[in-house]
Amino acid sequence: MADKQPHVMDYLGTYTPRNIGSLKEQFDKNGKIVTYYVQADSRPRRDTTPLPTGILFAAVQWGSRRQHEQFWVIRAQYGSVDVLVPTPIPMIRKRHTDGKSIFSCPSFGDESAKNLLDDLIRANPESRGKLEQIRSEYWGTGR
Repeated sequence: MADKQPHVMDYLGTYTPRNIGSLKEQFDKNGKIVTYYVQADSRPRRDTTPLPTGILFAAVQWGSRRQHEQFWVIRAQYGSVDVLVPTPIPMIRKRHTDGKSIFSCPSFGDESAKNLLDDLIRANPESRGKLEQIRSEYWGTGR
């Protein structure tokens, strides 16, 4: 059981309704999933965040400061299971990252990670199997 290992929220940049569909997963030469993004300024960006010992979550920024920006969680990854959810959820700092800002690439504890997975499952029933697989691989079959 891995209750002291940190989980991480990766910040992937700013997205708009026009470019959010540009998230693509591909396999690199070693068979690992590599995710590419096209940001709001049309520049491609490869996700190069090192994998944490816990679960890697990823969020995008929607809007700008003038439009009251919001961060949306779009991905959960642990081991070989990598889920890019069809319905992103709003990131709630107090509930999802132990109150930490996304810009510090926060690491956070198990309770926040469990909250994130539960909220992702609730919003994405079609991804439930893979998200529950992440939960069971990290914490075991019991919660």
